[in-house]
Amino acid sequence: MPMQKPQYPTAASYYEVRPSASSGLSPSPKSAPPRSNVVNGDGIGGDAAVQGSNNMAATLQHIVGQLEIITRTLSVLEERISLNEDRIADVTKMQKELLQHQRQQHIRKSYDYHED
Repeated sequence: MPMQKPQYPTAASYYEVRPSASSGLSPSPKSAPPRSNVVNGDGIGGDAAVQGSNNMAATLQHIVGQLEIITRTLSVLEERISLNEDRIADVTKMQKELLQHQRQQHIRKSYDYHED
């Protein structure tokens, strides 16, 4: 069955871990830098340059947040894989022991049968 797109793509998934305030990132600026009405040599006003810079900073901050989420998700998945590998190893060991025990019982039964 193919995976369906979420109805709300920006909504948090079930396993998503939101970055905490203590994630080590510098907080986003609370206020915009002072605006300038000076036009630079390219004919672009200072307001547009500041707005573009603010947009770029916000976009990069969002990307960093998404990368943190991906990193944490991968960490959780690696932990789950490791646990499953350990469980599989335990099950395999148990299965080998059971098969060996069954073979020994079968050999004993056939030995006892031939002695009678």
